[in-house]
Amino acid sequence: MPYPSLTIVQQYNLYTYPYDTVSRMRDCVAEVSRRRVDGVIHYVQNFCYRQIIDRLVRNSFSVPVLTLYADKPGEVDAPTATG
Repeated sequence: MPYPSLTIVQQYNLYTYPYDTVSRMRDCVAEVSRRRVDGVIHYVQNFCYRQIIDRLVRNSFSVPVLTLYADKPGEVDAPTATG
């Protein structure tokens, strides 16, 4: 737990997922900078609006972004896992 002294409500409010895309991206961009991340992996399920959000993700970061597209998440085969 990253903030054990905070209540569950306070911790939830720090979590970015329940907020809109622009707010989440603002938070993620700040964290990428703060943590000196070398690149971002963005997992996208194959739905049209998710691919639109991917464009926002790619344009928001100053580091390389690898987008992984998937249709039906499931087991990963050996070539994919080791590739």
